[in-house]
Amino acid sequence: MYTFNRMWGVVTPEEAAAKIEEQRKVAGITEPHNLEEQAISLVGTDIYEKLVKGYTEKQWGRDCRKLLAFIIRRLPVH
Repeated sequence: MYTFNRMWGVVTPEEAAAKIEEQRKVAGITEPHNLEEQAISLVGTDIYEKLVKGYTEKQWGRDCRKLLAFIIRRLPVH
């Protein structure tokens, strides 16, 4: 919650979930074609940009748009 509070100013898990859902809807991704789209469809754009993208690209040595979508599905999202 600390991370979500710093990013968005939210104080409850429900507020954080609503913000994530809002970003997922704005992205409008219905059928992810790569890791980037899959991640955004799971956690929204802010979390993807701040917590997933850099780490994943460093780990795999490739742009997230060039990685298969299923790779990110292995991570649990709660």
